[in-house]
Amino acid sequence: MSAIAGLLRLDGVNVDAADLERMVMALLPHGPDKQQIWTHQELGLAHCLMRFTPEDYFEKQPVTDKGNGTAMVFAGRIDNRSELVERLELPKSDVISDSQLAQLAYLKWNTKAFPLVIGDWVWAIWSQNKKQLQLVRDPQGYSRSLHYSLQANFFAFSTAPKGLMALPGMPRKMNRAALADFLILNHDDMTSTLYEGVKRLAPGHLLTFDTVSCAIEVKRYWQINTEQRISYKKEQDYVDHFKQLFEQVVDSQLRTCHAVGAFMSGGIDSSAVATSAAKLLARQGKNLSSYTSIPQRDFDGPTPWGRYNDETPLVNAIAKMTPNLTPHFVASEGLDQLSGIDNYLEQAEAPIRNPDNRVWMETIMRTAAANNERVLLTGQQGNYTISYEGNWSLAPWFKSFNWSKLLHGIKQLNGYRGRDLSFIVKNQIAKPLLPQWLYRMLVECFTEHHSIWSANCLINPEFANQIKVALRANEAGFSPYWQFPVCSREVRKLSLVALNFSGDLHESWRASFGTELRDPTADRRIIEYCLAIPDEQYLNRKGLRWLATRAFAEQLPKAVLHNNLRGTQDPGWYLRMQQSKRELELEYERLVQNTTAQQVLDLPRMRQLLNDWPDNSANWNSKQIIGRYRLGLSRAIMVGRYIRWFEGDKR
Repeated sequence: MSAIAGLLRLDGVNVDAADLERMVMALLPHGPDKQQIWTHQELGLAHCLMRFTPEDYFEKQPVTDKGNGTAMVFAGRIDNRSELVERLELPKSDVISDSQLAQLAYLKWNTKAFPLVIGDWVWAIWSQNKKQLQLVRDPQGYSRSLHYSLQANFFAFSTAPKGLMALPGMPRKMNRAALADFLILNHDDMTSTLYEGVKRLAPGHLLTFDTVSCAIEVKRYWQINTEQRISYKKEQDYVDHFKQLFEQVVDSQLRTCHAVGAFMSGGIDSSAVATSAAKLLARQGKNLSSYTSIPQRDFDGPTPWGRYNDETPLVNAIAKMTPNLTPHFVASEGLDQLSGIDNYLEQAEAPIRNPDNRVWMETIMRTAAANNERVLLTGQQGNYTISYEGNWSLAPWFKSFNWSKLLHGIKQLNGYRGRDLSFIVKNQIAKPLLPQWLYRMLVECFTEHHSIWSANCLINPEFANQIKVALRANEAGFSPYWQFPVCSREVRKLSLVALNFSGDLHESWRASFGTELRDPTADRRIIEYCLAIPDEQYLNRKGLRWLATRAFAEQLPKAVLHNNLRGTQDPGWYLRMQQSKRELELEYERLVQNTTAQQVLDLPRMRQLLNDWPDNSANWNSKQIIGRYRLGLSRAIMVGRYIRWFEGDKR
């Protein structure tokens, strides 16, 4: 996957290769296998390679073209190589690197090449003739990130902010407004970062920097099209098309020079990905290891309504149907809330939204890496694509008076994952149809805090007012009321657009574990198909998740396909929290002594939560305790730890 960086001098001075070397050293964890630097007059480009595909062995960057006056660096993976080779009329070859293929696409189609290149990637292109630098990020932004900064004497870019921070004259100052946004879960500002003066390029966007005018132009070159429609006369045609496409996508993401593993639960999405991959690997005589998070040995907590706590029986049933699938069950034994946090912050340079998920996910990545499996497949976006259940279709059917579809949909969803009729009517039908002002008023009438986001958000109220977080959220289009549009495709589109931290998170895990996460359910080809077919292909009188249950009927057990319960993600989270109670107390005491933490965090509420610590008889998986401790206190501690890391507070 690798990392890229660049430095463009604006003061008439030739770039110093030593500055590029500083950037490379900072990015070394992201590209330890090979480092290359290229300088020409005012510009320097750098590439740090982490090998994941066979073609990576042929990487030689930056890629230059003297005739065209261009130089470029590329980091990522192209998943539609065969298609591009054919369109470019190239001879089939396994020795052409992804960066060379990207260069040829650009030379032929210029900026029109960007939407044609499917995969996870970031790209930088310098035109000597135009004196322009272009930065571009793939449409999903799922696992790649690209940052940039304009200073008085230079313009610089880097995969990770640490590459920019390595430059002399680069200010290192915390962006407190962005930190406030993080605390209230406002991730809709796709460009701000936690560093003042550092911007992130949003997915599907192209940045052009003109050295003559020093002007930055950013424009979107691709977005999810919710108007596209695919219609077949026969229902089976939808399934056949999907199965062919899904196999093609999974196969394209198996391209690697390492062993492949898979995150797998007992749900449809990850198991569909894993079993499809296993079937393809079986043709090569290879096996697939799956990794499943299970509760700790001493877990004996209650099972929430509509959920199940242990994935083991379903995973074993899946493995029984898939001979070359070897399941591994991983419990985060002996780890507490803050295990591995220093390494995480060093690589991520930011707090994580859900601290508990970090522990079990990193445990799996660490286990897989120990087994030399450095590519892990996931199915994280499947809820919005391959196994969409149809719940967001009810409001549009109600609005269009389509009573037959509506009643069949309600019947199928009633009792599914703990939902009852009142929940469906209130949340799936009334909620999106109510005027926003009325829904907001009703919500605030039943909220104990002055705003809905502050219930489980431990931000200092004075700081929130000073930063004007509510106004910032409104300007960014963020609504804490979660009132979704009356269009199922628009709802899924909002959910499928990568959160602003998604690429950063994946970059940090690659640097920490040398592991790459790949999600076929987030592939652009899958997204476009799943959003184009009719809603009735997901929810109708015959069932819900109808596309997936038909498509995977022969490779997944009925217990998985027709399971009306949902797995409780990490049900033993509170055991780690209880285990780390003393360390949380100590961390709080350190934060009390930190001026920035005093200003940013609601320390009195944190103290109260620590004082009111639930005893062993409490239902730690109740909505109230999850909100206050798993979400509120955990995030506040994480943000506090980030503040101390940023400021070099070693206490």
